[in-house]
Amino acid sequence: MAKNLVQKGVPVLIKGHRNRQPVDSLASLGAIEVESLRDLAERADVIFLCLPSSVEVEETMLGQGGLSEHMRKGQLVVDTSTSNPKSTQYLAKLLERRGIAFIDAPLTRSSKEAEAGTLNVILGGDEKSIARARPLVDRFAENVFLSGPVGSAHRLKLINNFLSIGCALVVSEAIAAARATGIDTELLHRLASQGGANSGALQQIMPWVNEGQMNFKFAIRNAQKDLDYFEDMTGAPRPIQGALKNTLASFVAQGHGELFMPQIVDLLGDPPSV
Repeated sequence: MAKNLVQKGVPVLIKGHRNRQPVDSLASLGAIEVESLRDLAERADVIFLCLPSSVEVEETMLGQGGLSEHMRKGQLVVDTSTSNPKSTQYLAKLLERRGIAFIDAPLTRSSKEAEAGTLNVILGGDEKSIARARPLVDRFAENVFLSGPVGSAHRLKLINNFLSIGCALVVSEAIAAARATGIDTELLHRLASQGGANSGALQQIMPWVNEGQMNFKFAIRNAQKDLDYFEDMTGAPRPIQGALKNTLASFVAQGHGELFMPQIVDLLGDPPSV
């Protein structure tokens, strides 16, 4: 996203984390690296967050030396993380008292579309803040969906992720069953692609199964986090959501949390011996 902003003429400040490669790459394109969150808050007009969860979002915003300590009236924060809507609304109200706008802008699609500048972005917030963010968001998005007030974009994203995670787990178990019963997974792919069983999850997982190509780089641990947020949002465990959550929790407990979702196929059972 930052690369698309820089290449399309937006002055960009970046605050690096552990991985130097993207920071160095962006700096080579003209982005300016800042040393601290204070430096970022004092120099930027619009601040984009893209973090693993609401824990990191709140720490970045409210922790010691965090952004909110140094922000000023009139700034805008755009949270592209997949966050807990309750946390999003809390932060928005807290900052609103100081004249600082906070909107949620979660993403769908993969790193491939991020590189190409063709992500899907959901925007939740007041009309003025959304209008201010749109010229920047449009530089890395192909489709933009307006969901309503702040927090609604994260609610919609969690429901969307519930759908995609559920599909991914069903597809994975079907592939494991094909392997266990001697069915060619390439044949399964061709058949399922031509009927009602076709899905984005099928098309993302099958390249890993049949060609060893990883196109769906979404960690199991992150999927479990999203289902936790989904449950917190809906207020009660739901039968299917509970089964999905327990399945992912078992993989995380076994130490597989950093694996990507397509690798669940391998965790569900080894291929039959020839």
